[in-house]
Amino acid sequence: MAPIREALLQLVAQDILMGQRGFSVRVPIPSVEQLAEVRAIRTKLEIMAATNAMHEWTPEVIAELERIHAELQLAKAAGDVTRILRANVRFHFALYGAERRSYLMTMIRTLWAITGPSIRPSRGAGYSWTTEARP
Repeated sequence: MAPIREALLQLVAQDILMGQRGFSVRVPIPSVEQLAEVRAIRTKLEIMAATNAMHEWTPEVIAELERIHAELQLAKAAGDVTRILRANVRFHFALYGAERRSYLMTMIRTLWAITGPSIRPSRGAGYSWTTEARP
């Protein structure tokens, strides 16, 4: 099977994309209820990942979290949606530290991928979760 076709099938299997007739795919538009459910699950998994990574929070990591948070606050004050979303994703993933290659992180990334396409339309154009969610 071609690598691109296999990748698309994996994304369909993870509910990130939706398969259609003739092997076309599209990004599904989740309902408000589905988004709320995904966010609730993701929040619980993020707490687990951050808790697992806390032992790695050196003064440098904490300084980086503070820097990203300050950047987020400046972006909010400026109303810069693109910067808000980018800083938000960077902050979340910085909390997890070395957890990046675990099954837990795979699940978190999948949940971000499911909600990502729905975030930007409600906030403005130009945001890409895939670029920002993999520090």
